[in-house]
Amino acid sequence: MSAATILAEAYGESANLYTDVLNVSSDATPSQLRKAYYKLCLKYHPDKLSPNLTNDQKELAKKKFQAISLAYTILSDEEKRKEYDETGDLYDDDEDLSSRKEGMKQWTDYFDAVFPKVTTADIDAFEVKYKCSDEEEKDVLKYYAQFKGDLNKMVECVMLSSDADKERWVKDYINPAIENGDVEDYKDMIKKTVGSVPSKNKTTTKGSGKKKVDEAELDDSEEEDDDVPMAQVVNDEEESSKETSTSKKKASKAAPKKKTKTTKKKGSSEDDLIAQIRGNALARNRQDGFDSLMAGLEERYGGGKKKKGKKASGGDIDDAEFERIQADMMKKKKSRK
Repeated sequence: MSAATILAEAYGESANLYTDVLNVSSDATPSQLRKAYYKLCLKYHPDKLSPNLTNDQKELAKKKFQAISLAYTILSDEEKRKEYDETGDLYDDDEDLSSRKEGMKQWTDYFDAVFPKVTTADIDAFEVKYKCSDEEEKDVLKYYAQFKGDLNKMVECVMLSSDADKERWVKDYINPAIENGDVEDYKDMIKKTVGSVPSKNKTTTKGSGKKKVDEAELDDSEEEDDDVPMAQVVNDEEESSKETSTSKKKASKAAPKKKTKTTKKKGSSEDDLIAQIRGNALARNRQDGFDSLMAGLEERYGGGKKKKGKKASGGDIDDAEFERIQADMMKKKKSRK
């Protein structure tokens, strides 16, 4: 596409590169041309266009962007500018400018100007200049009216702002504007959001939810335990003891029988006697523990009345007697060896 065609589609056939395209005078300096060029590029660059524009408006902006680049390419070159000033003819080269070194350099300079390198020092310097300025006040009041006093949303939109700026905004900008009648009064929303921080994660974590469920289940289980009748508790204890004894019998039956030598029959019978005595003592201890449990349950659910437990059978012996018999048996066993 020729230079004349690009310019005609964007600004008309009789458009002037100085006044119609770059909006400068014909005697503009190179610095003024460059400044006007950068300003217009930022305005018509495809990435800077408003999303609310129609397709036709976007297409026209694209053509103007191309015409602006073309005008600056011609006027920034001393020879081409002189030719244009004398004849009014556009420099038209069929060769693509981007394929030439000069054209490549021109585009590189352009993009460096549109997207300059930004350092931390540049941001800090701009922040100092922006804070407490008329531009910040304008932005604060703009978003104050837009969000109806919601300071949390304002912090997300005002440049270089944080929650620490809320009180300063209210004192320096918002309250005076309300008193002057420049903006509406949203003091209720201001009070609600001036000291609050918007929560980024409103969902409950799985761990905390699980913890709450476990606590609820624990409370329910405790309540259910309180409602269990005494008879059911006793039956459960008896069934548990029966299952234990049954499993022990099955295990003893399933265990393989080992053949022993005849010379050790006497020793094994003594061991069996000791085991039987010890088993009686253990059984007595279990009986005492069960009687104690029953007494506690009767005291809790039976209105505080205790029933006397069964007395131990006459065949039981106390621990001291058991230890004495066991010691005698061990002495006899050692003497036989």
